[in-house]
Amino acid sequence: MVLMLKQYPCGARTPNGYRCAVYPFFFRTQHKTDADVIKDNHQFVWEEGEDSESWDKRLAKKYYDKLFKEYCLADLSRYKENKIAMRWRTENEVVAGKGQFVCGNKKCDSDGDLKSWEINFGYIEKEVKKNCLVKLRLCPRCSDKLNYGHKRKDVSKELKKLRAEVDMIEENRAGSSSKTGKGKQRQKRPEIAAVIDDLLF
Repeated sequence: MVLMLKQYPCGARTPNGYRCAVYPFFFRTQHKTDADVIKDNHQFVWEEGEDSESWDKRLAKKYYDKLFKEYCLADLSRYKENKIAMRWRTENEVVAGKGQFVCGNKKCDSDGDLKSWEINFGYIEKEVKKNCLVKLRLCPRCSDKLNYGHKRKDVSKELKKLRAEVDMIEENRAGSSSKTGKGKQRQKRPEIAAVIDDLLF
């Protein structure tokens, strides 16, 4: 902090109401806060074995480790320009269900008929182009914004299709065993059903 003295004419009234020859005022020097350090050293994806030599990088990595990376949140305000911003969720957003049970668009709070999308997110970080495969849950209206111009990969449809195929295979096996008379109709294998249920939800 630096003390600056401002010269006033002799006997003039200063802004604080006092009469004096000089008027001191302070200005704040530019210094970095923790938020500034994190912003400067932020990486969307940190490698597992990446060394954090400096204190700045260690702080940014510590913040990254606290984020939840199952689903992303997106800002679709510039979707017509094909510019979509994404970030990982914080603990408060996970508790509130934002991005998983509530639409993952930053400005949307819809919680009905959500779809899961798998996106190859391309971004530039420190003048290096990078790609990352991320998952995003959106309502139908925001899904249309995401797919403006070209179609993304709908994961929920693929998982439902996979489940239908497994059910059909199990029915065919059960039908063939009953026709040959070699045994009773077999039940669907519980381990396959459990895996598909985990993928869907």
